[in-house]
Amino acid sequence: MTKQKSFTERIMEKFGYHKKGIGPMADDSRIYRSLRSYLDSVDSMEVTNPYEKSVWVFASINAIAQNISRVPFYLYTEKTKDIKTIINTGPLYDLFMNPNPYMITSTLMFATILFLELYGEAFWVFEGRKNITEIPKEIWVVDPTRFAPIIEDNKFNGYWKYTNGSLELEFAPHQILQFKYFNPYNDIRGLSPIEASMVGVEQDYFASKYNKQFFKDGISLSGIIKAPDFLTDEQYNRMKNQFEQRHAGYGNSHKVGVIEGGADFIETKSMSQRDMEFNILKNTIRGEILAAFKTNEVVLGNYTNIQSYEGIKNAHEAFWKETLLPKIIYIEDFLWAKFFSKINGGKIWGGFDISVIEALREDFGKKVELAKILNEMGYPINMINKRLDLGFEDVEWGNTWWVKVGIVPVEEASEANKPEDEPNLDPEDEPIVEPEDEPEGNPNEPEGEKPDDDPNEGKDISLSNRDDAAWARFIARHIPLEKMFKSKLKRYLYEQRKQVITNLYSGKDIFNVEEEIESLKNLFLPLYNIAKEENVSLLEEETSLSLVDSGNLGDSVIKDRLRFSSSTIVSTIDKGLRNLLLEDVSIDFKVDLVRKFYNKTDNRIPTIARTEASAIMNSLRYNLMKSNGITHHKWVSKGEKGRHKLFNGKIIRLGDSFSNSFMLRYPLDHKAPINEVINCLCMTVPVIIKKSC
Repeated sequence: MTKQKSFTERIMEKFGYHKKGIGPMADDSRIYRSLRSYLDSVDSMEVTNPYEKSVWVFASINAIAQNISRVPFYLYTEKTKDIKTIINTGPLYDLFMNPNPYMITSTLMFATILFLELYGEAFWVFEGRKNITEIPKEIWVVDPTRFAPIIEDNKFNGYWKYTNGSLELEFAPHQILQFKYFNPYNDIRGLSPIEASMVGVEQDYFASKYNKQFFKDGISLSGIIKAPDFLTDEQYNRMKNQFEQRHAGYGNSHKVGVIEGGADFIETKSMSQRDMEFNILKNTIRGEILAAFKTNEVVLGNYTNIQSYEGIKNAHEAFWKETLLPKIIYIEDFLWAKFFSKINGGKIWGGFDISVIEALREDFGKKVELAKILNEMGYPINMINKRLDLGFEDVEWGNTWWVKVGIVPVEEASEANKPEDEPNLDPEDEPIVEPEDEPEGNPNEPEGEKPDDDPNEGKDISLSNRDDAAWARFIARHIPLEKMFKSKLKRYLYEQRKQVITNLYSGKDIFNVEEEIESLKNLFLPLYNIAKEENVSLLEEETSLSLVDSGNLGDSVIKDRLRFSSSTIVSTIDKGLRNLLLEDVSIDFKVDLVRKFYNKTDNRIPTIARTEASAIMNSLRYNLMKSNGITHHKWVSKGEKGRHKLFNGKIIRLGDSFSNSFMLRYPLDHKAPINEVINCLCMTVPVIIKKSC
């Protein structure tokens, strides 16, 4: 006999319930929520905006884009073979200075790198360009997701379709430039590092969301409510509202629950963050994302695992060498192949000035140390420069090999095999003597009688092999110093010009002279200190003496030279600018005059740099010789073809003038006429006066 169903059972069947109890509540995930159930209820879709939703993606891309965009991007042209010159004028220069009304060079590069890292490709759209040989009027960096290749007859010819809402445009190959990372799965589109780490990106995002919800919803109350019988709508809603109001949210966690009507609360075991090993999970995900972008925790500001200075320095150096430099090289090569080589016959190209990168400077210092060793072994300077990629200009005498025969050129050392009727003059044969009675007072002062038994003083003496070697060592130190002066000056004038133009447009004075002088002093001071160290080393080699800088004389010389040079350069620029801006013309015309003025000044930078390097080197040499008791010196002129040829080989007492017409105590003496100073590459070497037997 079939048991008759109760009224309650028939009602439950009618509404689809086949078991006792209230069944699953619509919001039961508020009471019991696993990670999977939460993800199903919140977001079952993949992460579509990883740059916005993953902190490690955001940090990695920003670190790459910001660091590269901060490296100065210059336009170059070939002046002579293997010598390039920075371009500071012309339509290409104007284009990269202001690519469009909303960008400058750094923001153009930042946006390009950001899209490359995010999508594996970046698009430049050229405005006002009819063919690939023309210079565009503007450059725009556009979201790659808005572009689709136009395929005709199963072939891609470089045409792209741009879609943004209802707007549709078609771009020809000469109107667009597509940077992209190679994609083995698609011949046309690029492959982003995010693709390889997308699973980790999604896990990181969902784990963070779950962690947030854990505290927000108060998941400490985990379980189900079992009612003994069917609940009316009123009973169901009252019980549901009770739990939501009393237990939902992080503020209601761990409160006591009260259930009436014979219902039971059955606790179920839920997984906590500790059960799921959140720390291990998060660290593993972070490692995957950083590996995809080839970044590291240190460059992203996390110093937890590396706290030593050496470890931090190595992390930054590795980031530049292994991650950023390859990207910089790719951008330079791509722009040359697809853009610059098509314009003006390829006479102009663009590149990043990596010499300003702090993390790579120590590497350059190691190269210089290796270059010094190779130079001492005899290798030509030009060969060392090319082999180590030091970036210096070749010099005419830089292809000479040297052997350790008193450090002389190979060509001159080979003369030792000449027959006896062609003897060589040895430096020791020079008839130099020391007077028996020294005059009273300071022998270094120009005043007073000169000893009669010093037959060589004031006379021309042939330069010896030793003098040639000394000059070669002097120039080997001078060239990198001159290069550094040139680089510092270029950067200083570049920044000053931007500030002057900005001040003109805003109605301010062009600049503060005293502030500019102090800025230039700070720029030159490290180079002067390098010159001081190099000169001490050189003079010790030349004299076999252990030199001392008595009373910090070198610092005093540096201080005086800093004040003189900085004031001269800044006041000359200030005077030239103010004379230009006296005319009552429009702001735009004044700005154009300022640009032309700085272009002319830029052309003088090599002369200023060479003069400044020679001046500080010779000034320090002179004062170091004077403070260490050296009484005589000899003029050595290898780079001069006429101006100072008269003084070549001449020996005089320190403090006297080499010229009878004007004051010239040493090469580039600041008391000498300006035409005797500019571009001078002469030097003096110490002469030890011996007593006659």
